[in-house]
Amino acid sequence: SPCQEELCVFRYEEYLASAHADIVRDPTLAEIQLMFASAAAQGKAKTFEPFPPHFLTKREVRTRSGAYSGDVPNGGDEDNKDVAALRKAFSQLPPVEKMTKAASEKDLRDRLGGPNSSAYRLLQFVLATNRLTLRL
Repeated sequence: SPCQEELCVFRYEEYLASAHADIVRDPTLAEIQLMFASAAAQGKAKTFEPFPPHFLTKREVRTRSGAYSGDVPNGGDEDNKDVAALRKAFSQLPPVEKMTKAASEKDLRDRLGGPNSSAYRLLQFVLATNRLTLRL
């Protein structure tokens, strides 16, 4: 991302991050990220942080660090997290190998149900909030 200010990071993650570019550039890393995120989603709601805002049941201001930020009292409202919808979106993601076949970001979005589909928005969020860096 271009800067570490909350607004810059939000804009990058929401509007500029390319899930297609991340998957094509390093499918192994993308798969690892998705596996870790999927595993975290199987646990208690508080273990999945930062939590994708698209899966909050009502509007809530959360920092990028979510429950791990001192700015969110008690880590935010755990009941506000729609973990069932999050898990369903993970189950709708095809294998990364199939996603690498997409010709463009638009093609990837269309394969996952369009730009507002839960699966696409989850994929974009997980890859854009990446905190992993691997060199093989």
